[in-house]
Amino acid sequence: MLYAAKKITVSHHVQRFPIPTPTPFRAPGETPGSFALETALDELAHSLQIDPLDLRLRNYAEKDFSHNRPWSSNYLRDCYIEGADAFGWSKRNDVPAQTLRNGRMIGMGMATTAYPAPLLPATVKLRLRREGALLVATSATDIGTGMRTILAQKVASELGLELDHIEVHLGDTQFPYAPTAGRSKSTSSVMPAAAVACRKLLEQLGIEGKNISMQERLRSLGKFEIEVEGSSGARKDEGKLSFYSFGAHFVEVELDERIRLLRVTRVVSVLDCGRIFNPLLAASQIRGGVVFGIGMALMEEGIRHPSTHKLLTDNLADYAVPVHADIPEVEVKFINKPDFSMGDDGARGLGEIGLPGLSAAIGNALFNATGRRARSVPFSFSLRTGERLHI
Repeated sequence: MLYAAKKITVSHHVQRFPIPTPTPFRAPGETPGSFALETALDELAHSLQIDPLDLRLRNYAEKDFSHNRPWSSNYLRDCYIEGADAFGWSKRNDVPAQTLRNGRMIGMGMATTAYPAPLLPATVKLRLRREGALLVATSATDIGTGMRTILAQKVASELGLELDHIEVHLGDTQFPYAPTAGRSKSTSSVMPAAAVACRKLLEQLGIEGKNISMQERLRSLGKFEIEVEGSSGARKDEGKLSFYSFGAHFVEVELDERIRLLRVTRVVSVLDCGRIFNPLLAASQIRGGVVFGIGMALMEEGIRHPSTHKLLTDNLADYAVPVHADIPEVEVKFINKPDFSMGDDGARGLGEIGLPGLSAAIGNALFNATGRRARSVPFSFSLRTGERLHI
């Protein structure tokens, strides 16, 4: 669905091994799939002597050809253009292994990222009392992704309240139903429900504007508290449109072949995820995905015993993961154009889109630096000598 190709064949084979079946992590499916696809696109661009970015722009999909549906919204072309400008893509040397800096080989690579934009039913409860904060409750969870903050922001915006007058309760099955935190669906599912609850509260209070104190109105009605629930349901265009978020990663790597040291030195990611409620939290989510991608490309490797198949790298001493010193400056930009087919807010989920394509962008940058292609991760080996790289 990502490119305007008329003939695509995809095959899937399962083979039995005496090892546990792998289970989903972050952005399952799209992440390993995008590594293969975006590496192949870079190989094709090199073979045709076309700029990898230009190849993607030439084959930009005006609709979802895989499902024969229009996009609900798609600003991927803007992601390409803004990302290339912010990164300085025009300075890239198309000829591999030609750029040196301080004796180190420098390469630039890029890749596309895309991730489904699901939406599920959710319910949010509001309880207004004569004294104290407005209570907001839903069984949605905040696993560090910012749900508590953006839910408070949403209610505050709808009702004209200060954030310190709102108290958010999450993650309890006694609260109204909301979907789990996963598959980048929480924001798009819960925020419309919160908006409906806010409108119901104002209707019960008989308040049309935001200049009247809700608690004063509650007293005038002779009530001690009012409780309302708002729910969101399926999209009106479900099944008619294709709902995805999009983006582009631009990466620079540096390879010191004297000591076989490979590092990611710069990342620029530009994303089209509909309306952004909280730019700081959203950018943090994308940076988290980028960190995952750097670990996937350069470090994380499950090594098994050749005969017993026991996992040998089963601890943090043997299984390397990124730390602060491994991560460069990561610049995150958002197109921030609402997708109103998702709902009145125009928001799409973005928890996982930072990861797909990132490892491919690193591999493509490595090819630009060395002229040697990696088709598997991690890139912890010298493509010329077979010796291990230091990371």
